Amino acid sequence: MGRENSTKRPVNIIQEVMGGYDADREAHGWMAAIMDRPSHGPMPWCGGSLVSARYVLTAAHCFDQLSSSLDNITVQLGAHKFRTRLLDFNQQSGSSEHRVDSVIKHPAYDTDTKLNDIALVKLREPVAKLSDTVIAITIDDNSMGTYEGQSVRVLGWGLTQDPVYRSAKQSEILQELVIRVWNNTDCGREVQAFTDEIVIGDSMLCAGGDKQGGRDACQHDSGGPLIHMRGNLWPILIGIVTAGIGCGMPRMPGIYTRVGYYADWINQTMHQGDTGAHNNNNNNITVPITTGN
Repeated sequence: MGRENSTKRPVNIIQEVMGGYDADREAHGWMAAIMDRPSHGPMPWCGGSLVSARYVLTAAHCFDQLSSSLDNITVQLGAHKFRTRLLDFNQQSGSSEHRVDSVIKHPAYDTDTKLNDIALVKLREPVAKLSDTVIAITIDDNSMGTYEGQSVRVLGWGLTQDPVYRSAKQSEILQELVIRVWNNTDCGREVQAFTDEIVIGDSMLCAGGDKQGGRDACQHDSGGPLIHMRGNLWPILIGIVTAGIGCGMPRMPGIYTRVGYYADWINQTMHQGDTGAHNNNNNNITVPITTGN
């Protein structure tokens, strides 16, 4: 899904992983698939990451054009493979489907600039039992700096080709791709050459965009995780797929929401939700809340 700029290239607001490989079925128990079957059928609309027994972290823009009723939205956990016509979900051991209680967008989210493109999806019921198949991921606490130059991984079920090609389809199997984090100044320079709508700031990070191209997140990867393997063993959620200029263009990195920048908001919001500080009488709407500051 793109949005045209009158003078420059379109920006892909919903971002599959291009140039990736089939992810290990057992290695990403925190990976979430956000489904909107009435509008999008049996394939994931967006990705997300389970960050506690009750909450999935994703991109706010995933809910800009979804069905108006949250009754139509579900979250699949522990899933690895989907079928474009028939959902191969019940055949997966350890997978589960969850109804949504509310969607909490960051109160300063801007649909045009993609600033503060972050949201928490509150499940109606907590995940009954976290296990090796379904497990919450640790969020970045901003203590490791910018990650500039480091290898990171993006995952999703999005398009494997740029959507300009009519043959572009979503991947049925969860894809994983190893890319590198850019310096924000260099990234901003590349992005500004194509659009003046997005300004790369401290709340964002950029990754991918190698010289050859063809390796990137793409449509329907939005909201999915960008992870850093701390000590090559422990996955840390450092980014959320947000936007990009096309998919897989040479020297054009993807744009991600920097999770560590929002660590306090994430933790405060989950705490407020669990203690009932922000009650809502209608579970079928998106609920914007304050940061608690």
